[in-house]
Order: sequence, then C-alpha cells, then structure tokens
Amino acid sequence: MTAVLLWKEYREHRSVWLALAGVAALALIGLRVAFAPHGLDNERDLRDVMSAIALMLAWTYGMVCGGMLLAGEREAGTQTFLDGLPAYRLQLWWRKCAIGGAFVLAQFGVLAGLGLSLAIVKSPEEIVLGALILVGFGLLGYVWGLLCSAKCQSVLAAIGLAVLGQIASAGIVLFPAYVISVLFAVLFGSGGGAVAFTLLSVLSLGVAPLVLSARVYSKTDRLRGPHAPLHHAHVARQAPWPGWQAVLWLSLRQARGLALGLALFSLLAGGLALAAPFLFWPLLTLGIGALCGATVFLDEQQGGAWRFLADQRFPLGRVWLVKVAVRFALTVGAVLIVLLPLVVVEGLSEAQNHQRNVPYGARLFRAEVLIHLVPPGLFVTMWALIGFGVGVLCGMLFRKPLVALVTAFGLSLLVAAAWGPSLLGGGLHAWQVLGPAAILTLAAWSLVHAWAAGRVASRTTVARLGAAVLGAVLWVAGGLAYRVAEVPAVEEPPEVAAFRATFPPSDKNQGGELVKRSCSRVEDLMRGAHKRPEPLRPNDAGPRPESYGERLLRVEQQGWPRDKGKSRELAAWLDKLFEDEWFGWLELAADKSPGVVEDPRRITIGSPLRAVGPARTIGQLLAARGLQLQAEGKPEAYVRNLRVGLALTRHLTNRSLIISAATGRAIEHSLLRGLERWLGALEDGPEARPLLARALKLLREHETACPSEVAEQEMAEYLVALNSLDAPEEWAFQEFGPGPSAISPALLKVARQVPWERARQERIVRAAAWGDEDQRTAALRLGRGTSPVWERGRHFTKERLLRRTCLLRAAQLQVALRLYQAANGEPAERLALLVSRRYLPEVPRDPFDEAPFRYRLSKGEALEWPGLE
Repeated sequence: MTAVLLWKEYREHRSVWLALAGVAALALIGLRVAFAPHGLDNERDLRDVMSAIALMLAWTYGMVCGGMLLAGEREAGTQTFLDGLPAYRLQLWWRKCAIGGAFVLAQFGVLAGLGLSLAIVKSPEEIVLGALILVGFGLLGYVWGLLCSAKCQSVLAAIGLAVLGQIASAGIVLFPAYVISVLFAVLFGSGGGAVAFTLLSVLSLGVAPLVLSARVYSKTDRLRGPHAPLHHAHVARQAPWPGWQAVLWLSLRQARGLALGLALFSLLAGGLALAAPFLFWPLLTLGIGALCGATVFLDEQQGGAWRFLADQRFPLGRVWLVKVAVRFALTVGAVLIVLLPLVVVEGLSEAQNHQRNVPYGARLFRAEVLIHLVPPGLFVTMWALIGFGVGVLCGMLFRKPLVALVTAFGLSLLVAAAWGPSLLGGGLHAWQVLGPAAILTLAAWSLVHAWAAGRVASRTTVARLGAAVLGAVLWVAGGLAYRVAEVPAVEEPPEVAAFRATFPPSDKNQGGELVKRSCSRVEDLMRGAHKRPEPLRPNDAGPRPESYGERLLRVEQQGWPRDKGKSRELAAWLDKLFEDEWFGWLELAADKSPGVVEDPRRITIGSPLRAVGPARTIGQLLAARGLQLQAEGKPEAYVRNLRVGLALTRHLTNRSLIISAATGRAIEHSLLRGLERWLGALEDGPEARPLLARALKLLREHETACPSEVAEQEMAEYLVALNSLDAPEEWAFQEFGPGPSAISPALLKVARQVPWERARQERIVRAAAWGDEDQRTAALRLGRGTSPVWERGRHFTKERLLRRTCLLRAAQLQVALRLYQAANGEPAERLALLVSRRYLPEVPRDPFDEAPFRYRLSKGEALEWPGLE
C-alpha cells in the first residue's frame, strides 16, 4: 500500500512541485540578474531580499503540500476509495505525512542549492543557520497545511485557513511563551529562557498542529463499529426559481464560504498594506483577483457537476455570465475591504495634520509622485482586473483549482510586469492595461461549451485559445509601441554630431583644466567668507558687520571704499588672498585658447558643477582687486585683471551649459561695473592713454571671440539630458517635489533600460530640444516629471544674450569716449568723432534694434531716469 500511495502522491504533486521550483529559480535568479548589474544600496541588501523570498517560497510550498495531502482527496472524490482499503485512517495519515515530508525536503534541497549557487549565504555559520531557518519555515507551513486539510473540503480553503490560523495562533501563543521564558530566565539564566521560549514555540506552533491533524483525520476510525451511527447523505434541494434567479441563487450559495474567508483575509491584507501601500497593494489585489477568477467554477470542477450542466441542457452562457458576475462582485468587495484600513488611517491622519494640499490618492498610498503619473482609479483597479481576467480563463482550463490559481497568479504577474516599467514612465492609459484582461475573459466565455462537454483539449479549443493569447500579446505589443509612437518623432540635427567632435581631448584642454584648478582653490580659500560674523555682544542693537562677500558686492556697486579703516581691512584680506597661486593659473589660462570647464558629454543633471560658484566669486575678486590697486596708485592692475576675467568668461561660455554661460555673463557684468568705477577714478595723463587703449582692445577682442547665439548651450543641454537617461534617480519626479514614496534607484534604472521605455525617453528628449512649438509642448507634457526635460527659457536666455551684447558695446563706447577725452582734453561732441583707427572702426549698434547707439553731451541739466512700475 505504501508503494501505491507513493506513486499516487507523486503523480498528483509533481506538477505543483515543479511549478513552485521553477518559480523559485526564476525569482531568485531573475532578482540576481536584474539587480546585480545596477546594484542595490549594497550586496547585503540584495542577499537579504533573496533570503526573504526563499523563506516565503519554502513556507508557501509547505502549506500547499500539506493542503493537497488530505483535502485533495475530498476535492478529487478519492477519499471514499481510500476508506475502502483495509487500513485505518491513521495508518494512511502516517504514510501520507511521510511522503509529503519527502516532497517538502526535496523542495528545500532546491532552495538550498539555489542559495548556495547564488551566494545568498557564504560563511559556514550562515549556511547552517540559513538551512535551519529554511527548514523551520517550511515545516511550519507544512504542519499547518496538514491540520487544515484534515477538515477542509478543498485545497484552496485549507491553504487560506492555514494562513489565518498561523497568524492568529502566533498572537495567542507567542506572548504566553514569552512570559514563561522570562520566568525561566530569572530562575535559570538567559540560556534557560531562550530554551524555554524555543521549546514552547515549537510545541505550540509545530507539534500541536501535527497531532491535531492526525486526530481530526482519524476521527472515522473511532466511529467505526457495530453501533456506529448511520449518516444519511444530504440531498440538495432543487433550485426554487427558474432562469436567472436560480443561477444567481446557486452562485451566491456557492460563494458564501469563499466570501467569508476572503473577507477575513482582506482585513489582514489591509493591515499589511499599511506598512507600504504602494508596494503591497498590487500584489494583494492581483492575488485576490486571480483567486476569485480561478474559483468561478470551483464547485463544478470538484464534483464533476460540469457534466451535469451540459447533460441537462442548461443555458451555459447565462450560467457563465452570472457566476462570473458574482465572483467579480466578490472581487470588488474584497478590494474595498483591503482599502478600508488605508482610508481609516488616512482619515485619522488628515484630522490631525490637515494636509489638504496633497491629493487624496497620494496621501492614501503614500506615493505622491506616482499618483501624478498614473490616474488613481487605474492604479487601484488594474491589478485586480488583470488577475480576475486571467483567473477566469485558467479556472476553465485546469480542473484542479490549486493548479488554476498558481497558474493564474503567475500569468497575471507576467501580464502586469509588462506594464511595470511603463508605470514608472508615466502616461499609461487604461485601454493599454485592461485590454489583455478583457480579451482573455472573452476567450473564457467562448470556451464554456467545450468546457462543459469535456473537450477543453480539442483542436478547436486550442485554436481559440491560441487566437486569444495571440490577441492579448499583440494588444500588449501595440500598447507598448504606442507609448513610443505617441511622442512626436523629431530627428537629431546633424550639427549635434559636429558639436560633439569639436571638444578637445583632455591633454589639449589646458585652459579649461587651469580654470577648474583655480576655481577649486578659490572655493577652499573662500570658505566662510560669505558668512556674516556675529556681533561681539548678543544684545548689540547696532548694525551687524558685513561679510567679505557683501563687501565685495559693495565695492562692485560703489567703488573702492573711502573709509580708511574698512579699506585697510579689506585690502589686507585681498593681499593675502591674491598671494596664492590660483591667480597665476588664471593668467596662464588667459593665454590659452578657450577650453571646456564643464564637459556636457560627461555630466548629468545631478552632477555637481563645482566651478560655477567659485568662478562667480572670482569675477568679484578681480574687480575689487583692480580697484584696490588703482587706489594704491597702480591703475594698470585693473586692465590686467580685466584681461584675466574676460578670458575666464570665454572659458566658461565655450561649449557650456546655460548655467555656466550665465555665470560667465555675471563675471563679465561685475568687471564692466568695476570698469565704470575705474574710469571714474582714472586720472588724465600720458600713462592713462595706453591703459585705455589696451582696455578698449580687450573689450573688442572679447566681443569678437564670444558666441553671439545660444546654439552651443542648447546642444550642451541636450547632451546632458541624454546622459541623464542613465541616471534617473537624479531627476525623476523632482517636478512634484519630495514625495513620501521611496523608489529604489536600481528599480528606476531597470525600468528605463527596457527597449520601449528607452526609445520613448530618447524621443521625448529630442522633441523637447529640437521640435517646433507644438512638438516641444507635447514632449514637455509627456515627459513631465519622468524625463530629464523642462522648459529651459530659451527666449529668456536669448534676451539675456542681447543685454550682454548691449552692455559690452556700451562699455566699449565708454572707454573710447574716455580715451578721446584723455587725448584731446575735452569730451567728444558726437560719436562720429570716435570712428578712426585709434578708437573704433564704426559706431557700435544697439543689438535690440540694430541702429547705431545714440549719444549727446550733457549741458549740465538734471537728468531723470524713468522708474520701473
């Protein structure tokens, strides 16, 4: 008999055993392959996640195996045959328990082998401890599966009851065990307390369920005998109402047990979802949908009633529709119960915090950034609908409900996983996600007659099923292709390739390297210089002393201070600062051709631009230093610093980002404002004319060398955006602000690397950079918060460029007028007098209207400057 039972259990368990072993291999190996190239926070995190998955799989298979051993006999109708064998039920129980234990240990061997091969555990201590914990979790699920299957009529009911039983018993048993262990620790030390706690836990949660399982299953043995009471079979009453009402009545009667168990499970699941709603909600609701869909015809599959439906010529379409509708209503109710704890907790927190500025769906799931990307209604319903649609089809294809449920859950995960990267990419539509589930549900409806006739494996059924699967696959492929096609198609201009080729190699970028070295040194020297010092006395009501940064700005605006005390302190600070070698590096950089300070080919949006801040400070230092030395009788120093500062501007604006170019313009602005102060303090004389001529030449050469367009900056920003596609953790969702959802950087990277999402992101970047107004608007809308694009203010940047050109040409006019006055002893009456080889080749033109600058000599009248409204 043992050999017969072993063969029988092997045939029934092998498919489930292989399926769960395959799931374990795919989960653990897939996790290692998916995250190893990109990495989690560290290797330890990845190993912890894989260990948790292995323990969960061992626990799950233990419950499945235990549930199939006893409840599977009632579900398949073979328990009567076993009762007819010349053996007591207790003898059958012992043999079944041993056979099931062998299957469980074999599954443990697979998990242990995967753990060793994937290096989940490494040291001998970790191997031994991991094996003990794995066996403990698996046996815990196994004994509880045996206990619940001794009483339940189906495997699914046994598994569900086992889950609830373990959760409830843990709360009941562990607290008394802890109290007793504390008492033993007081009497026998900490070791005695640990032993007592372990022993009580094992006896209560492991041994007791095993004994109860044998006791419950062998109850018939104790009732056998000459005086055993006779049990009359319960004869089901005929449905009292014909038509739709009869089918509805039958469906509701059949769903009562599942509804009660599902309600309890949903309450527990809702409590679990409170820990991480956005992560647990998809798995829980997808599982609920798959369970309800796979059990639509559970009662008909168990007792063979599917043949009765066909033999009695029942309207199968009506039966299918009503039963699917009842199970769908059950799915909706279960999902609402899972949602209930989230709503209650959010209501309590809202009453305390009053966060009404955050959308309700974002607060509910604590995932503000993703709720902006996916409509809340779609996020709430899509998982359950996918699971239900796949489950209905699997429930009709597989006679065993457990096989149907496992297959439905796995296929549902596969269908939902296809939309996972798109979920993080934004712009997902309901028709894309729900289409495959609807196709599979319609396929199940088309197979109802073949199912009732027992011809599920016929050629016609296979053809219909193949067409449905192909249609679902094509729908998914079409939806993914539409994600790329909905973005305007814009080609990359050929100028971008030429722009990439113009960057000098590192060994020839001497000017840029000198500027970066100088900026880094100035950053170190200026630490704390912009911090305003505290007053000597805390209650001092007088003005607080200025920081050195504020003093530099005041010098730029008003010139070198006349207060001897302030000027002496500031001069001493500047003397010490300019003794360092950074200024010599800038002088060397001024002799080099414009280099690249921040290379856009090697940086992303989140890369720190370390030269920008110090370079702005350098501009103020050069202007202040020039004015300081002029006050000390060295006016030529400002021209020297002007040369260095203008060269620094050219380095910063050469093939640079917008922010780097803006910094260069700010440096230029500081130097030109300081130039006005220098011109006002410059004394006429023979030594002034060569200095003015030199300054005029520097300004003219600088205007010629600087780009007159923002094309370089736009191409540089485009290159940075392309680079940033590989670093989504630096920019993703920043438009929505810091939300409560913590999205793993590794998960973002993986989501962006799938081919369709990568193509979509690249098209968004191209359309935002090079498209026309409509294409750019569409790209910015589709990439809002999910792509490294934003409105970069092109018109604002161009207007700034016009202002810069205007100020630079006005400065040339100022110097030329001052040179004319120094040479002729009087100011020029009109600008035409400046047109000569000594001054200017022509009168500069105003870049805003391309007309020559206007000029008149003041007669001493008061001038009023129009105010800004």
